[in-house]
Amino acid sequence: MSVQFQSLFTIQVLHDYYNRHNYHCADLAIVPADDCEQLMRNMQVLYRNYNHRLLAVINASKEVNDAPPPAFRLTPFLNFPDELVFRYYLFPRNPQFAGITALALPVTAGKRLYFSNLSKNKTASMLSLSAVAGVFSVSKVYQPGDLVKGPDDRVYECIRASDGSVASKDLMSATYWLAATNANPYAGTADQVILTGSTYRYTLKTPAANITSKLFGLNKQEDSLPFDTLLHTDEQVFPQAQEFVSIDMSGFAPGKYRLVVNSEEDIWLYIDPLAVKKGAWGIVEIHHFKKVPADFSLLTTGNHIKVPEPVFTIWFKNRSVIWRYISQLDAIGITDSGATPFSFAPASGTVVESQQAIGLTETPLTTLTATRTSTGRQLNNLQNPMPSQLVYVQQDNTAFYSGNMYINIQQ
Repeated sequence: MSVQFQSLFTIQVLHDYYNRHNYHCADLAIVPADDCEQLMRNMQVLYRNYNHRLLAVINASKEVNDAPPPAFRLTPFLNFPDELVFRYYLFPRNPQFAGITALALPVTAGKRLYFSNLSKNKTASMLSLSAVAGVFSVSKVYQPGDLVKGPDDRVYECIRASDGSVASKDLMSATYWLAATNANPYAGTADQVILTGSTYRYTLKTPAANITSKLFGLNKQEDSLPFDTLLHTDEQVFPQAQEFVSIDMSGFAPGKYRLVVNSEEDIWLYIDPLAVKKGAWGIVEIHHFKKVPADFSLLTTGNHIKVPEPVFTIWFKNRSVIWRYISQLDAIGITDSGATPFSFAPASGTVVESQQAIGLTETPLTTLTATRTSTGRQLNNLQNPMPSQLVYVQQDNTAFYSGNMYINIQQ
């Protein structure tokens, strides 16, 4: 028997925006939580952020296999507990990440992203840590950047906020929705949780004097891995109806939970005071226990290290926005000479915008031309929207993101 370090798992981050770099996205740092760092140290697991990936390797024993191939089997050198979780925090490295990414993540509401190897989201050979996109519902209110799955099984990006109109409830309406070109397992709305510390302040949809809250945890005994294990019930009685209630979360281990208050809609929480303190933007959990889906597990059924190691993926979609060109003089028109041209309207005006949202990528669109109506003077290869300068435009009862670009065509 010999000892060597062997790859245990890899987490890679991909993003449609980076279409000149094989979608490799180095915009996020994946940092172990304090308890995870101690766990890895105890298990002799080393890690490194390298470009768009986190690499985790473990000290392993190399044993001759009685029935090759392979010629050797690898097992963890130290004890690998039956139930453990490696927890990591996500921190953006790129201040423009929110601008280039199709996400509706209200950070002020405590919303964060949660990814885990319990997702069961396997596409071909890709092991996605994000949940399967939620199915579109006409009863829900969507914000620009929300991603849903349509009846055709395609992913759609919300371009304009829901306003109750017929068009906003129609996935075929290009004004409100845009179908994703690729069938990637995108991170999105279904991955949102509320990050909370030791106390969570809940807003009741229906004010009440008698308030019962129930906290549920992961059921590790069922193959479906439901969050139906009741961990705590709290009943509070007030002399009058309350709009808010504070719920004590102290004493619960860091992790994902399901909260139900007075039979109102489920709330997904991630309890971790340290993550709140550090300002974590997202959480990644890599679990190891018997019911983890086989493809997503860290070890084989014989408790050997997988060769090659599982590569887990987090894939983000690029944000699509309205491209708006604003003349600093008189009227202009915008045309596109590309093979599949985008349309702009009006044909002549001081403000001309794309008739559908256009995805932002690092590869510039070079086929747009502006023509000054009064003189015919042209400006080619128009500037593309800058992620740092996107504008959130309120319009009647809806809203959308616009990339405003100013044009000055002399003569």
